[in-house]
Amino acid sequence: MLDHLGTLLYSALLNDGSFGVYRRAADATQPALVTNRLYSPDGWTITRDGKIVVFTGRDRGFPLYRQNTDGSGLAKLIERNGGGPATTADHRTLLYSSFGPGLVSGRLNGVAP
Repeated sequence: MLDHLGTLLYSALLNDGSFGVYRRAADATQPALVTNRLYSPDGWTITRDGKIVVFTGRDRGFPLYRQNTDGSGLAKLIERNGGGPATTADHRTLLYSSFGPGLVSGRLNGVAP
């Protein structure tokens, strides 16, 4: 995924068999690991401005996390069953599946379980 400044964010298989998200700025020579907590290589998204990544964690219960793409600010949004996250263009609303029918929505800065 590319943010509005041309920074590339992508998921990759890590040496321990887990998945992570990397960030590579347009002027950088090496990528930087943002998180190594992904449940799957496609269970994440970024805000349009590229500042926040939201992902399903590999922890027990599959919690939903948000984290700044510089690697700081990890926060658990929901305790369990958070899949397929997506954010709206205004960076305020998060949509996700609770591994059942339908979508759940909430504020990106804190989703009620």
